[in-house]
Amino acid sequence: MKRNRTFQKALGEVKKVLETSSLAPLPRAPDSPRYFIGVSGGADSLALAAVLRVALREEVAQQRVECVIVDHGLQPNSADVARAAQQTCQSLGFKASVKQANLAPGSNLEARAREARYALLSEDMRPGDVLLLAHTQNDQAENVLLGLVRGSGLSALHGMRTVSRVDVRNFAGSEAGAAYLLRPFLGLKRSETEAICHAQKLEWWDDPTNTVEELRGNSALTPSVNPIIPQYPLRSQVRSLLMPHFESLAPGVQQNLARTAELARIDDDFLWSLAKRELEGCRSSAEDMARTEFSESTSAHSSGRNSELLALSRSALQTLDLAVRYRVLALWLEHPPLERIREVDEQLVQNLGVGGLCVELAGGVKVVRQGDTLHKEARA
Repeated sequence: MKRNRTFQKALGEVKKVLETSSLAPLPRAPDSPRYFIGVSGGADSLALAAVLRVALREEVAQQRVECVIVDHGLQPNSADVARAAQQTCQSLGFKASVKQANLAPGSNLEARAREARYALLSEDMRPGDVLLLAHTQNDQAENVLLGLVRGSGLSALHGMRTVSRVDVRNFAGSEAGAAYLLRPFLGLKRSETEAICHAQKLEWWDDPTNTVEELRGNSALTPSVNPIIPQYPLRSQVRSLLMPHFESLAPGVQQNLARTAELARIDDDFLWSLAKRELEGCRSSAEDMARTEFSESTSAHSSGRNSELLALSRSALQTLDLAVRYRVLALWLEHPPLERIREVDEQLVQNLGVGGLCVELAGGVKVVRQGDTLHKEARA
């Protein structure tokens, strides 16, 4: 197998990520870890398979690596593309399977396809197994732009993680435990994965919804001037219009956006870890007050409301910086929309404005302030 400089770079990235995940091994099934590679037939995933053939040589020989190709059925020739990808993976020495996706009903096609794809990619995984995906720096930069467009804060800006732990129960249904999701190519550009495929003589498929040449050829960026634009998903528009335009204005913007994702992830992880610790402190303060109130009035406690589990201390919340306090409330209230978090904070914690002592949330839940305590209760 021919290995050029780009291949060696990719191999180094893969080995680094595999070593990082092995530093914190997960509880495993008897024959784990097994490795599953998500393959679409595009240059990114075929390049990943070619590199993993070298990085996981022993595991490949032991048949502990499998390429999984998901056919969404969204293109007229999708079955042919899936078969070609399967044959290419088999030529690299891998077991390879094709799975048919059944998309749930709904309006967001991209989200429904992604949900179905992840379910199929990981349906055979057990605790301790590893799923490898071939997202690149291009995908990361696009995610940052999409996060900005949607106004989703740091959690959206930090994009995808190189190493993640996933609950197998969320994917496989029956087995409990954690598995690894690895994205070793986030430091590589799409042009580099294509170079690897060229060097390895691997033929890939370009999804026509990913890069739309007729969008690139039209300089009119607004839907009112260019009626072609609304026909394609937002991600396709970002990839085909915004990224090339930004790159022409400020060369290196893709790498800068990916770096922004890394820095945002560091900050966001710290803030959430701090919020988890502070949540316990606010709960403890509320529990202390609840115990005091219990000793003074047993009748209040015997009403059936579990104050210790459903209450936070308002005075403890007030001592927190806003970024941490919002996250504490998000954790406590199980991540409602930002508008509801802000309403609870301004009305019940800070006592701003003329609002009352209760904020209604979705799902039949309300937050009530009683003295120095915020209670989470079911609506009557």
